[in-house]
Amino acid sequence: MERREVAWSRRAADDPGARDGSQAVHRALRVLTAFLELPGPYVALADLARHCHLSPSTTHRLVAALVDEGYLAQDRATSRYYLGARVLQLGRRAVQELGMAQRALPVMRGLAQSEQASVNLGVLQQDQAVYIQKVESPQALQLNLPVGTTVPVYCTAIGKVLAAHLPERARRALLQRLRLEPLQRNTLVDADALWQEWQRVRHAGYAVDNEEFLAGVICLGVPIRVAGEVVAAMALQYPKVHLEPGGILAHLPNLQRAAREVELLIGGRLPG
Repeated sequence: MERREVAWSRRAADDPGARDGSQAVHRALRVLTAFLELPGPYVALADLARHCHLSPSTTHRLVAALVDEGYLAQDRATSRYYLGARVLQLGRRAVQELGMAQRALPVMRGLAQSEQASVNLGVLQQDQAVYIQKVESPQALQLNLPVGTTVPVYCTAIGKVLAAHLPERARRALLQRLRLEPLQRNTLVDADALWQEWQRVRHAGYAVDNEEFLAGVICLGVPIRVAGEVVAAMALQYPKVHLEPGGILAHLPNLQRAAREVELLIGGRLPG
């Protein structure tokens, strides 16, 4: 083992390319880490260079490479940079691999029994929400939306919660990208109305899908937070005919308690 380490050290010393390659990796990671340490999701190139103690030209080369690979993206209006889709994909993969879906399962099973509803757990994936865990309702009538199903963020309870808790710039950009299709009579297809709905969800702490995605189906969703950041959303899903006179909001306290239980189970084990 010692001979191999000595041999590698000699090769590295004799090969400037090996040193430069390692240095470039370290510098690129420093640039990415800066987005955790600097305020706001959008950061100017000059601020990155200053924070990382790199020259503007070196920072520009590193940032350009990270943009090409999808780890950073540039806001055209301000020329500032923000974390790209690849970082979000890695974060979601880490969340899943660290077992959030598995840890949440016992809580979701208990909730499904107590509320006599289907329970879904979802995360944001590009411009949609994806179910990473699901427990079917104990009642005979079930809904065929298995794990892996992607649903819109503008007309589902889980999707609204996840979209509502994005940073404002990211929410506005998402709103511009969305194609608001009238899937049901109650679906919000006006961009201003959807923005106001996301604002309401953000402040109220819950979202309702009132037959906006599926006819005859009403859902209630709440956020799942780790270290103050929304990493997922959990929702109850009912056929309208199964709801009591009190309506879907009668189930909000139990759903919120279950969400806190999930947060306790996954807290400290997820990135951030």
